[in-house]
Amino acid sequence: MANLQKKISHGCAYWYVVECRRIKGKPTPIVLAYLGSTERLVNQLLAQARAGSLRITSYAHGAVAALWQVASEIGLIPLLNQHLPVQQRDGLSVGETLTLAAIHRVLKPASKRSFSEWAATTTLPALARFSPPALTSQHFWDQMAAVSESALESIEEALARKLVAELGLTLDLLFYDTTNFFTYLAGSNERSHLCRRGHNKQKRMDLRQFNLALLVSRATLIPLFSAVYDGNQPDQRQFPLLLGQLRRRLTAISQEVEDLTLVLDKGNQSAAIQETLTHLRQFERDFARIFNGL
Repeated sequence: MANLQKKISHGCAYWYVVECRRIKGKPTPIVLAYLGSTERLVNQLLAQARAGSLRITSYAHGAVAALWQVASEIGLIPLLNQHLPVQQRDGLSVGETLTLAAIHRVLKPASKRSFSEWAATTTLPALARFSPPALTSQHFWDQMAAVSESALESIEEALARKLVAELGLTLDLLFYDTTNFFTYLAGSNERSHLCRRGHNKQKRMDLRQFNLALLVSRATLIPLFSAVYDGNQPDQRQFPLLLGQLRRRLTAISQEVEDLTLVLDKGNQSAAIQETLTHLRQFERDFARIFNGL
């Protein structure tokens, strides 16, 4: 993506059109055009304005560029494609499509159908090299159809492990909580076993919902584990079922998981859950003792 850069020479400002390119693995600024001094540039713009040939278009850049840069720095697209089928649509891999969808949801949460209109007002097409009109809702549906539940779990684990290693996240204190999201799925639609009526936290008990459990780190609140489950499943009943998955995830992303504090809300404080936790801790101590004796 080209941008304007100012250079000072002998106390005077001179302007250049510069594009950053990666040469031999290192970002290198390449001068595309010399525009001259500030005075010369202003005079050229005024002359074009008087002649009626000046056209200015504004694009949103800052937030889009920041998120694209973060995705590039952590190698998000290669990581996604490593666990997803090799599939190209409209010149984009599945990993590239998912990354673009994530940026859209972060900056302007809206439907897939609205993506192309929004993207055309930003510099994202220039950064990711795609044509906004081509990315219809059908494009996203086709790409997302290639993503299996097992692939999502593998991606989440690999990404969590990468972030823990590269960002130095500490796992001494973790927060676990659940929430739910209502949908407008028709009540007569029996094809979805996930979306059910339950106790909705937004007081929309008239709509079908799904539940989400999330585990985050204390330092950055970055998610380390997530699970989507049936909308009619109570939180306290689901937590014991997820304990084994939580333990496996923490072991996979960090070997030092023996001394940590897990913060839960009061909805998960029950005698049955505490008994499950006690049995789990005892089992791990017995297993470690047997393993160390071999």
